[in-house]
Amino acid sequence: MLPGFGKTYQSTEDIASYHAHVYYDGGTKQHAGDLRREMDKRFDVELGRWRDKAIGPHPMSSFQVTFTKDQFVEIMPFLALNRESLFILVHPNTGDGFIDHTDNAMWVGPSVPLNAEWMKRNQDRLQRAAENMVADQQK
Repeated sequence: MLPGFGKTYQSTEDIASYHAHVYYDGGTKQHAGDLRREMDKRFDVELGRWRDKAIGPHPMSSFQVTFTKDQFVEIMPFLALNRESLFILVHPNTGDGFIDHTDNAMWVGPSVPLNAEWMKRNQDRLQRAAENMVADQQK
């Protein structure tokens, strides 16, 4: 069978927005804060709360940045050039929270294993949250 034969490919129209999860620890929190302030100054993004512990599928302290599809071409290079020693997970928001955090994930810098057990146990909850977020962004 030829590669891709009979496969259905998702459209980029399925993407409502993107999340960047910026991971930090005690030694990198200052830089994470500097990066956060700079992103807030340069881009029209939605900044999430500081999470100073592992929460949900995220294995370490983090904060979330929500940005639009149009901003992807500016924000990804900015993160790549300025991450220093931070780990950054970026994923599209398609309405499937599990797939977005796993199969659709992209990393700026080295990857960090997500809490797959949490995601499996909470797949329904993750799905509902993803669907609600996409619906809110389409209003």
